[in-house]
Amino acid sequence: MHYKSLFPEIPKVPESNVHHLLFIKDTLKISGVQVSPVEIENTLLAHPDKLVTDVCVAGVSGGRTWDERIPRAWVVLSHAGAALGEKEVVARLDAWVQERLGRYKWLRGGIGIVETVGSEDTDWESFEASAGGAV
Repeated sequence: MHYKSLFPEIPKVPESNVHHLLFIKDTLKISGVQVSPVEIENTLLAHPDKLVTDVCVAGVSGGRTWDERIPRAWVVLSHAGAALGEKEVVARLDAWVQERLGRYKWLRGGIGIVETVGSEDTDWESFEASAGGAV
């Protein structure tokens, strides 16, 4: 996923600085622990029923302190996921994450169903609207 699609407010920066920028934006502070959203994304994508085709995890407000974020996922349903239904997919994905990841990595911010997640061509405002403004 391209950083510009997730963080369009970031001005152009030299490529040598992108790594540092992504490291800062790609780490959540949860209960005092640094968590990589990529680990949670990979766990969701590894579900054996292949319920989603794409996923984005980010931190949303709701932690114990002003600067703490809690993880929230936005997922694009696969054909199998769409056939199963949104409620059932969310329940299965939530259980899957809770079985495989530590408690502080659970999706306490919820799981949202969207039509697409960021790519270089994604319209960020459309994604934000389909995510219910939770971004």
